[in-house]
Amino acid sequence: MSRTVSILIGLAIVLATLGCAWFLGRWTLAWILGQQSEVAAAFIATAGTVVAGVVAVVFSQQRSKSREIAEAHRPMKVKVYQHFIESTIGILHKYAGAENNNPDAMAADGEVVGFFRKFTTELLLWGSPGVISSWSRFQATSQLDGRQGLLSFDEMIREIREDLGHTNAGLRSGDLVKLLLSDPEKLDTTQAS
Repeated sequence: MSRTVSILIGLAIVLATLGCAWFLGRWTLAWILGQQSEVAAAFIATAGTVVAGVVAVVFSQQRSKSREIAEAHRPMKVKVYQHFIESTIGILHKYAGAENNNPDAMAADGEVVGFFRKFTTELLLWGSPGVISSWSRFQATSQLDGRQGLLSFDEMIREIREDLGHTNAGLRSGDLVKLLLSDPEKLDTTQAS
């Protein structure tokens, strides 16, 4: 019962506010039209200046708030992303040898599985939408095609850099992942064929 009364009171307040705004707007417009053109022009210019100032202040406050939030999250993002890159390099070196180069062995490695689960959890909390999307694509392609998996990983590193405020201008697809490979030219020859 009290919820219904609250909804009705809220609706009445909204309707009363809209009605007052309507009548005030009509009265103001009638007053402006009844004035001499110089007075009306001055009033419109002043009102426009006030509205523009209010919009600018609100916009500036929103940007400032967004910047503060991003700066507050940055240390945690750096920690998560740095741990991810360091651990991934370790995993690549562990499974890069011919005797270890078995995707099934890596998938069965409890330490690797645990790391990726933990990273996914941290990514859900701290990652940007671009990093989350690229992580999803990397997971989907890494098991199907080694080359495409590496390029998806490169895309993810690019998204991480972008999330941290770096530019990727001048970097081609595959440039970042080549830094992690023992034979980076192999990625170029695989791409060319």
